Amino acid sequence: MRKSLSVVVVSAALVLAGRAWGASVPLRLNEQGRLFQSGGDTPVTGNVAMVFTIYDAATAGTALWTETYSVTLDEGYFSVQLGSTVPFPATLWNGAIRYIAAKIAPGSIGITTQFSYSTPVTVTAFGYGDAYAACPVGTTMLSGGCTYNDNGNQNIFLAGDGPYDTATWWCEYIEIYGYSTSIAYAYALCGTVTQ
Repeated sequence: MRKSLSVVVVSAALVLAGRAWGASVPLRLNEQGRLFQSGGDTPVTGNVAMVFTIYDAATAGTALWTETYSVTLDEGYFSVQLGSTVPFPATLWNGAIRYIAAKIAPGSIGITTQFSYSTPVTVTAFGYGDAYAACPVGTTMLSGGCTYNDNGNQNIFLAGDGPYDTATWWCEYIEIYGYSTSIAYAYALCGTVTQ
């Protein structure tokens, strides 16, 4: 199943009023917001790279300062201190209006995800079998797992699993009793970066 995600920043743009700041020029500014999947109320989770830029105009302005953060989202919420890694230039606060824009850095998150399942592997009585789920070319494996059907006999044992390589998830099964066979699978969650 393919699920398309796009990210929108739900955060009020901060406009710095044009007045002489003098000795109270800010060394840092707090910026907070929340990210949602496009077209819905589902918050985005995980780690993303966010780029904050200060412009001299609301549209088609000149970038006067920029800073990139690695942000861990908590139910979509984020909070950063602008100026903490790239200091504001001394000429930035000259009494003119300034505009702050926030965006997700290109390629920082996987937008499209899909599951990839292995072909069924039959594990015979007292036997073992390996299942491999490979992500399609052009996608990245984000995670994986193992599943099986043993008709309720509870006689199959997962001996090991994990990334086989950067695009494949591996599962190893063992039948621990001699009266049944099981059908086992591996699956991988694959992502495509489109942003």
